[in-house]
Amino acid sequence: MSNPAPFLVIINFIPPYDVEIAALLGAPAGTRTRFRYQTKYAPTIGRVSSLDDRPGTILLRDRATGWFMPLRSGRVISARLIGDVLHLSVELGSMAAVSDDPSATASQLTHFNHLVSQAVGAYSNAGGQDLKNLILHESGDIQNLLKAWHDASSNDDVVHWGNVVKQIDIHYPGLDLDFFRVLGLRPAHGTYMPINSTDGDIPAYRIRNGQEYLLEVLQRTYTGRAGDSSVKSSRYMELTALDEDIHVRQPRRPVLGKYDLLSFSLYVPKQRSPGAKNLTLAMVRPAVDQRYGIELTLDLVRGSRDVLLGALSITIFAASLFAYADPPTVVSALKALPWPRIGDPPSNDTVEKFAVVIMLLSANATSFTKWIGNRGQLG
Repeated sequence: MSNPAPFLVIINFIPPYDVEIAALLGAPAGTRTRFRYQTKYAPTIGRVSSLDDRPGTILLRDRATGWFMPLRSGRVISARLIGDVLHLSVELGSMAAVSDDPSATASQLTHFNHLVSQAVGAYSNAGGQDLKNLILHESGDIQNLLKAWHDASSNDDVVHWGNVVKQIDIHYPGLDLDFFRVLGLRPAHGTYMPINSTDGDIPAYRIRNGQEYLLEVLQRTYTGRAGDSSVKSSRYMELTALDEDIHVRQPRRPVLGKYDLLSFSLYVPKQRSPGAKNLTLAMVRPAVDQRYGIELTLDLVRGSRDVLLGALSITIFAASLFAYADPPTVVSALKALPWPRIGDPPSNDTVEKFAVVIMLLSANATSFTKWIGNRGQLG
């Protein structure tokens, strides 16, 4: 069986898609993004389902000249047609392994543009005009070329990201645009964590109650200014938690110059409910009323300690309910114990009152398990 034909998604580098490209480059591999195109820009896609589960390439087009540049790989998770708009959900992959050597880069991009022009076919790619074929299948030559670049490179994905945004700056001199790249999320004293799928098949970083984490972001700004590394106007990166279970300490980090490593501290209080929690990471430029960024998902899971405490709470509640319902049986059982050594057994009334207190505590599982956990009885 032959491999499925890879896809191409072409994005014109014009407002507002220029900042969408910056955000697209900032998201870590394994996360997802969405594309929306009118069907008139996908004339060669006969069946929308032909895009499902296809690997492919996301690329930039200079509308003024018709020049193409690869950005990163992707895989279509789902394709839907709603009205006359094609909606794609795409899982993002690795960055295009663009070389940091100018002569090698020129050769790479010349070859790449030739293959993209072949894939576009008879549709006009004249500069200054709309290309009418922005979502399409390709023969596999482009994907094979990008794989060859990747295999020949000794650099990692962060270096490739830097080379891609550098080429965008070279091609658009004087461009004042902020790029960023999520390096990863890690425990305060640990290493970067992988992105896993939640129960709902949503890519997410897996986190736990009572822990502190750091989200680290690399920022690169090209201002077109020589001899001055400061930004032209005030701007900052902002991390916002969309769920009260996640606390962000100092959610804003100023962007002062051409490059920086920005760190955001997150804290997950104890005894928070498990499930997906969302964050937004945005570049904010008040002077031009501009805000763009990405969404990240955190999967709050219950640790073994939380599970054990929950099971203990249920067990204690069940035992207390039994004691409240039948105090004589409990008293009879206690009489069988060596009470002369430790005192007289409790009365029926005492057992009933004690059972009520314990039931109230254990029924409120959050307070009860927190009370036990804070005293270090388990875990």
